Amino acid sequence: MSLLNGIISGAIKSPRVTTIYGGGGIGKSTFASRFPNPLFISYEQGTNDLEVNRTPLVTDSTLALGVLHELAHDSEHGFLTAVVDSADAAETLFRREVIRAGVKDSFGKRDVAVAEKFDELLRTLSSVKASGLEVVVIAHAGLQRIENPDGTSWDCYGPKLSKRNGPSLVEFSDEVLFARRRVFQRKVEEDFGRERKIAKSAGGVEVISQGEPGYIAKSRLDLPERFDLWNFDEYSEHNPNF
Repeated sequence: MSLLNGIISGAIKSPRVTTIYGGGGIGKSTFASRFPNPLFISYEQGTNDLEVNRTPLVTDSTLALGVLHELAHDSEHGFLTAVVDSADAAETLFRREVIRAGVKDSFGKRDVAVAEKFDELLRTLSSVKASGLEVVVIAHAGLQRIENPDGTSWDCYGPKLSKRNGPSLVEFSDEVLFARRRVFQRKVEEDFGRERKIAKSAGGVEVISQGEPGYIAKSRLDLPERFDLWNFDEYSEHNPNF
């Protein structure tokens, strides 16, 4: 049978992997809670003040993978979204487990072992997505050093993960959204005619969907470049699964 007989035209509707990262307490978990009927996989206790369904605090990564396997293979659970809260807390747990297992920190062996656990988490989330659930990954923001082959380098914000696991999560995600507080700069006059700029809060939290040198972001949806974190409709109206 020729492969040409199986050509598929047009967009294909499928569940999405959405990563949202930003500072602590900025509203990432609240944003994730607006997804359809979510279950939070609690690698940290960031949802205590939210009326959501969550697992107990994850202290064993194998048990968390078991929950995700159930989501992927049990059609009776009723959940429509799996939320990992958070990717960096999961990575920290993986590192503790690798150390407890006696993996030596030589020749990068410990980092490789942590990366293997992180890859297993992503593979399991891929199965969850294939079963029809939306996947949301929450992460805190951290500064990363970007090194270009042409010799230029700069710092930018990205998910607070290791050099190995951060790019893996970004590649795995359909959307990577950066949440930050709105600020503006104003000039302040000082002695001797000098001026300096200070940052002031402009109120609210904006979500950035397109990357720039200062931060990592991407979207395969036709999202606004910037939208209000608290106006979930600005996101949901562009997600064909909602």
